[in-house]
Amino acid sequence: MEIFSGKYKVLNSGSVFTFDEGSNIEMVIKPSAIFSFRLILEFVENGGERDFVRSVDEKKGIIKIECINFGLGAGTVEPLEIGMAGGRKIYLHLWIECVSANRNVRKVEYTIFIER
Repeated sequence: MEIFSGKYKVLNSGSVFTFDEGSNIEMVIKPSAIFSFRLILEFVENGGERDFVRSVDEKKGIIKIECINFGLGAGTVEPLEIGMAGGRKIYLHLWIECVSANRNVRKVEYTIFIER
């Protein structure tokens, strides 16, 4: 099955729970048969403003996104550009929320898009 939204193809979409409060989410994204990279979602709560901070390690093929202060439930309003493959931009939409009373476990719903 292939899924499209506007001018974009959905590479992957789903939901995942963190194992515990210290766990990040790591995904291997394969936009083509010959190219892949790791996407790491790291969760930070510091009592400040809600924000995303993106860092890239091209040598290791890692994109890390720090999701800062997303404990109560929040996500992207517009998709985040996270990379390129074959001259096409790759985007991420996500929603993050804590699902346990003690706020230790997070649920992440995500969709990864690539330009057609």
